[in-house]
Amino acid sequence: MENIPKKERIWSENKMDKIRAIVPAAGKGKRLQKLSVDMAKAMFRVGERPMLEIVLENLSFIDPKETYIIVGYGKEQITEYFGDRYCYTEQKEQLGTGHAVMTCQEAFRDFDGTVLITFGDMPLFRRSEMEKMCRQHQESGADCTLMTAENPEL
Repeated sequence: MENIPKKERIWSENKMDKIRAIVPAAGKGKRLQKLSVDMAKAMFRVGERPMLEIVLENLSFIDPKETYIIVGYGKEQITEYFGDRYCYTEQKEQLGTGHAVMTCQEAFRDFDGTVLITFGDMPLFRRSEMEKMCRQHQESGADCTLMTAENPEL
């Protein structure tokens, strides 16, 4: 894109400015081990589908080759299920979210665009809300945007 400041760019409904996604999915799911042993947390099923599949479907407005899944525990389950449609980085030792995101550092070194980070075990954010957040982020020119949710029953 030309040297137009972010705040002056016009949003296109058909095409986002450059955007990539990082999806941490390296966790063991320690609190879920009573339900199943030896399964990556993001591969636990919601209905008939792994949580990660729902998350990735909600990110389908981003090119799969621009989506980086961070694998660790149970990485074979994830890479075999999703194949080579997506990019993968490995977090060999689970040292937190920041460390997981750092595993993408080399792949993002020369990237100049929006980076969406969403977790592989959070399938409840809809695609429309993800797109809306990215659009608002790009239109605002903000350095960082955080999505939150309120539960009116709490």
